[in-house]
Amino acid sequence: MRKLVYPVVVVVLAVLLAGCAFSDPRIAGTPPTPTTDPAFAAQTTAAADEVKTAWQAVLAAAGADANSGKWADMTRTLGAWWQVLTGPDPVNRLANAVTADPGALPTTPPDPVRAADDSLATLRDDALVNANAATGRTAAWWAALAACAEQIRAGLAGHYGAPTAMNPAVTLTTTDEKTAIAGVQEQLDQAVFALKAALGFLEPGGADAQTFSTILAGLTTDQAGLAALAGTPPSPSGSQGIYELPPGRDRAAALALLTDAQRGLVQATAIWVASTTSPTQAIGYYMKAAALGQAYGLGTAAWPGWPD
Repeated sequence: MRKLVYPVVVVVLAVLLAGCAFSDPRIAGTPPTPTTDPAFAAQTTAAADEVKTAWQAVLAAAGADANSGKWADMTRTLGAWWQVLTGPDPVNRLANAVTADPGALPTTPPDPVRAADDSLATLRDDALVNANAATGRTAAWWAALAACAEQIRAGLAGHYGAPTAMNPAVTLTTTDEKTAIAGVQEQLDQAVFALKAALGFLEPGGADAQTFSTILAGLTTDQAGLAALAGTPPSPSGSQGIYELPPGRDRAAALALLTDAQRGLVQATAIWVASTTSPTQAIGYYMKAAALGQAYGLGTAAWPGWPD
């Protein structure tokens, strides 16, 4: 498994540990057979219309900034989804070769940002309905659309980092559900430990420390919940031993730990969604993982957790 490499610096926290190295559960698998179900075709057609509406609304909200910064990244991501939804094999992410121009909304809304927020929320919610009704990679694919829409929605008034480019040559691997849950549990253990370490790099009581404390509280709750589901107690110190940390003990190092924690966790939860026949619980963990760094615009992707 790939390890994220940083110079090793030993730090004594509660035990002799020095951070957290994150294994990468992404594996390029064999693409599944194209989906030909008429109901799925109807769902993708409806989703393509919703993506186009959201795309138009985000452009309206961006105004003169549509071609720069986060606005260009958000509209580019929606454009990638529209091309896949209208392509020959959506689940395998084979895109329509035509570069679309979404055009403008029929009428300019009085509050363009609110209109964009509403359209993205609709897209997210409908994609979640489809994800919960599906199984396998199809469920994970719909969940990715929901997570992507939520990341863009959060970015309207906040931050949205440049997303990872799509690579349709690879897809999610699947495994048995017990193994998939164990993978998520490992990433949660490591993420909790990493965020505890990161808090030590931030000014106590500052805005970043408060944000990290909130994220850590959510991770700890999820860690306990998944441990109960798996019947395996969480590790008190990640995977135990000596861990690798970014150099420095500052805000940048804390954000690097959050970035790595989110990457490992969203990848593992995506595999869980793709590996279970009852995806609702897995989707819940996946959505939270994809939103873990959204206060800073971290982890943005068209398909969060997919091997791009």
